[in-house]
Amino acid sequence: MKIPRPATYLAAAIAAAAIVLIFESPVRPRSDDASAEPLIPGFEGANVERIELSQLLDGAVLERAGGCWRVSEDATPLKRELYAKEGREIPDRLWGEADSSRVSTALGVFGGLERGIVVSTNPKRRDLFQVGAAGLEVRLVDKGGSPVAELVIGKSGPDYGSTYIRRSGADEVYLVRRPLSGIFSPVADDWRKLKTQKDPAGNAPPRDPLHEITDKD
Repeated sequence: MKIPRPATYLAAAIAAAAIVLIFESPVRPRSDDASAEPLIPGFEGANVERIELSQLLDGAVLERAGGCWRVSEDATPLKRELYAKEGREIPDRLWGEADSSRVSTALGVFGGLERGIVVSTNPKRRDLFQVGAAGLEVRLVDKGGSPVAELVIGKSGPDYGSTYIRRSGADEVYLVRRPLSGIFSPVADDWRKLKTQKDPAGNAPPRDPLHEITDKD
C-alpha cells in the first residue's frame, strides 16, 4: 500500500520537531546560554598573597615571600581526621622555594574567566561533575587575609577544553570554557623549584634557606 505524500511530509515534520526538541530543549545547556560575567569579578593575580589547595589527603599551601613564592605541604581536614584516629601528630610545615613562574601561570588562568553555563544546581549531582567531596578545593587569599576566591575544580568538560567548577558553599555548577584540570596540583612537591645545576667542581647547589624554615600549623 502506497503511503499518501501528505502523510509522508507530516511524518518528516514530526521527526524534525522531535530533533529540535531534543537538541534545543531549554533543559539542555546551550552555548548561547553561557554567561559572559566573570567567575571572579575584578580578579588580579597580583592581589593574591596565598594559595591553599586541598583534595582528599593531599594538600599544599603557597605564599609570597620576598618577591618569590614558597610552598609547603598542608594537612587537609581528611588527613587531620585520619591522623587523630591513629594518634599521630601533624608534622611541622617544611617550606621550600616554589617555581614562581608556574605559580604566576596558574593564577593567570582565572584572568578574564567567564562563568559559562550552569549545568546543575542539585547538590546530589556534584559527584557527577567531581565538584563534591572529592573535588579540588582552591582558596585564594589577599594580603589582608580575605578570600579572593574559594572554588572547587572538577573534571574536564566533554570537549576537554572546558572544566566543571563550583564556588565553595554554592550549589551552581558551571561549565567554563577553559581547561583547568591539572593546573593546580594539591601535591606540594609539584610546585617546588627544581635545583639541578651543579658548580664547576660538581657539587650540588647549596640548600636554599627557605627549605630550613618550619612552623607549626
